[in-house]
Amino acid sequence: LDYGGLGLKGILTPATHLGLFLGLGYNFVGLGYNLGAQYRITPDKNVNPFLTAMYGYNGVIYVSGAPQYNGTFYGASIGGGLEFKSKRRPKNFYSFELLVPFRSQQFTDSYNALKNNSSITFKNSPLPVAFSFGVHFGL
Repeated sequence: LDYGGLGLKGILTPATHLGLFLGLGYNFVGLGYNLGAQYRITPDKNVNPFLTAMYGYNGVIYVSGAPQYNGTFYGASIGGGLEFKSKRRPKNFYSFELLVPFRSQQFTDSYNALKNNSSITFKNSPLPVAFSFGVHFGL
């Protein structure tokens, strides 16, 4: 979610523990974005836990062969994760994150309407949590 789908995320660090970010990416229906903030608990350590809050895309409906039903839905998400910094290049790190999306009523209504449509078969249900993995390169 925080990368806007399969995408990129830029982080601005105005204070030692605070990171503000924008993620843009492709979510299999179109462009997705997220804006948010991270609180880094131990920013000077090689393993850094963090908390995050964001607003942006947190739900997608994709119906193969029926693009009229496809949609990207927006709302708030919160979560936490870990950054694993490179010892040789401390501005570079891997990020693993668990996110809880607060999906909109519009998403729920659209999903339920499609579930009740006998001509559409779902292969997946929306997960109550989302996972994120990223590789960051510091400048």
